[in-house]
Amino acid sequence: MSGKAKAAWCTAHSAPRNRHVRRDQSLKNEDQWSKTHMTMIPSVVPPLPTKNKWSRSLRPADAFEWLSDGWKDFWVQPVTSLGYGVVVFLVSISIVAGLYLLGLDYILFPRLCGLHGGRTDHRRRPV
Repeated sequence: MSGKAKAAWCTAHSAPRNRHVRRDQSLKNEDQWSKTHMTMIPSVVPPLPTKNKWSRSLRPADAFEWLSDGWKDFWVQPVTSLGYGVVVFLVSISIVAGLYLLGLDYILFPRLCGLHGGRTDHRRRPV
């Protein structure tokens, strides 16, 4: 293919030149499209009233009733209660020892305090 033929072929198969869209025309086309194709967002309304999900109808004396019920359960079957307590103790000791052996013992204090941070990569940034 000669140089002129190649140039003619490239010109015929390329995008038209000097056909740039002006900024005012593109905005006009976007406005027309948005009027015909986009849905309208409803107006903002206040949320419906809900019950307080944290509100419980508990009296302060209820905690003491639970403690007395637990004490009664303990004396009904003391071996089962003590066995359950020993199992929970051994599981917690094994978790603490495992974290210490893995070098993740710095997690213990914030977790025991109830802090649950959003960080998941504890090895890169120490607490």
